[in-house]
Amino acid sequence: VEDAHHWTADQVRAAAGVQAGDLYRAGLAENMRATLLAAYRAAGFSDVRVRVSATTDAASETVGLTVMVKEGRRQLLRGVEVDGAPRTNPALVQRALRLEPGTPVDPAAWNQARKRLYDTGVFRSVDITAVPVEEVAGADSGGTDQPVVARVALEEWPLYRLRYGLQVIDEQAPAGEADSRGQVGVVADLTRQNLFGRGITLGTAARSDTVQQAGRGFMVFPTFLGQAIKSNLFLSQLRETFGSAGNKTISQRRRLTLEQQLKPQDGLTLSYSYNFERNHTFAADFDPNNPFAFDLTVDVARLSTSAVMERRDDLFDATRG
Repeated sequence: VEDAHHWTADQVRAAAGVQAGDLYRAGLAENMRATLLAAYRAAGFSDVRVRVSATTDAASETVGLTVMVKEGRRQLLRGVEVDGAPRTNPALVQRALRLEPGTPVDPAAWNQARKRLYDTGVFRSVDITAVPVEEVAGADSGGTDQPVVARVALEEWPLYRLRYGLQVIDEQAPAGEADSRGQVGVVADLTRQNLFGRGITLGTAARSDTVQQAGRGFMVFPTFLGQAIKSNLFLSQLRETFGSAGNKTISQRRRLTLEQQLKPQDGLTLSYSYNFERNHTFAADFDPNNPFAFDLTVDVARLSTSAVMERRDDLFDATRG
């Protein structure tokens, strides 16, 4: 190991993950270089340069590896500056960032911070840039460590979003059912973003045509009791008419869904939900005085859970995971 100053030779060897006696294969030197670059950058050395050269001894059938490192200055976080979130509670931003002053600048950790900000649903654009302190305050550029400020540029979604339109049904119904081809329906949804500046989303949606009428309301909470647990509440109702002429049946379904998502660690999302549905199905010509009239109500409750693993190294330009 040559020219390493912040790390000892033993630390470089340990980070490379290669030991004397390992089998030398094609591509080992390049893999070592990539591993060392990732380890150094995670420790704050954003300008590090690494070169690995191999010397072969045919007589002993061994290969010697020389690692030359130009570490550059280590970047340490001095502070965080946030711009572009006038309506958002600062605690929401800080809770999503999780960037601690005094720690090395780790690009992977900053990518995760950016992803967490997007996951709040509050921001349409997130950019985090490391700005050297000397460029900010004219400080001395000497020393082996380079203090930087994390400049977070945010763009919030508009508070309200209204979407509306027409839908045309061009699907032939199964034999024996009323054909809905050529029917025209209307759809609309209204969303209120970032309620009270705490990332709460409130919305409603509706859809109507001659066969189906549906409505839904929902609330999304980014935290629960101060913890980073995303909570969703959905209320919906669907009225559907099916069957042939003279023998039509109406189905009314009301549904309540409670769901929570938590991330015990970066890259792992656990979710669980409770769903209650009341399905009332009855004949379109229902006569309450007819004891044999078709009228059925069924309640269904469900508990479900899921786990999602995310191991991409970058949200937008992944090379692994």
